[in-house]
Amino acid sequence: MLTKRISVYAGAGLLVYAAAATMMERRARKALAAECDRLRWFAADLSHELRTPLTAVRLELEDAAQDAEADVASLTERLLPSLDRAEAVVTSMLLLTGRQAGDEGRELVDLGDLVGREVASRRDPFPVTVRLSGQVNVSAVREQMRQVLTNLLDNAQRYARRGVVVEVSRHDGVARMLVDDDGDGVPEADRRRVFQRFTRLGGHRDHDGGGLGLVITRVIAEAHRGSVEVEEAPSGGARFVLRLPAA
Repeated sequence: MLTKRISVYAGAGLLVYAAAATMMERRARKALAAECDRLRWFAADLSHELRTPLTAVRLELEDAAQDAEADVASLTERLLPSLDRAEAVVTSMLLLTGRQAGDEGRELVDLGDLVGREVASRRDPFPVTVRLSGQVNVSAVREQMRQVLTNLLDNAQRYARRGVVVEVSRHDGVARMLVDDDGDGVPEADRRRVFQRFTRLGGHRDHDGGGLGLVITRVIAEAHRGSVEVEEAPSGGARFVLRLPAA
């Protein structure tokens, strides 16, 4: 009888062990699949961030190759902004992985002037209203500030219905930049998640990217001892608020 009981207990133990092992294997496969999905999103978003400046460089070089009298100096001047943008993406990726502190190359940047120039150079589907409140300076890496603005404007244009508003002001030693859209907004429960890696929220419009831009924005803001948050805009859409120490 004792031998039979031991055999029964041993058999039951093996079944429990096998069931536990199967469950652990399923969980591991599910976790691996989820990680693969996140890496695919990350690669897609990185490609999206680099595509625009690299495409601009290619088009300029293709045009120059067909022009026997191309002005090298003029070509170089047109290529440098796109190369600066690509370099900023790479720098931001280093920030994202914690390999660079972001202190090099800082200068006095007028956020209002930066906004005015960037908005004027864009070809957006919806109009952008700019509201400036005097000169608002910050100590920052200019190209990274431009990238933050580009990320927030691109995000607003994805979800806007009629227009986007950008406002720059200074309050109590803090420089503030607001970017509003009049879309569906971001639910309060998701307002922290949008700045986390690999996060994608459902939306009313299909679009490329959707995860890396806001993460990079948060990392750049924090590297400049600032912050970025999302709240509800007066229109009911999303309002992204960048705060930095004023210079």
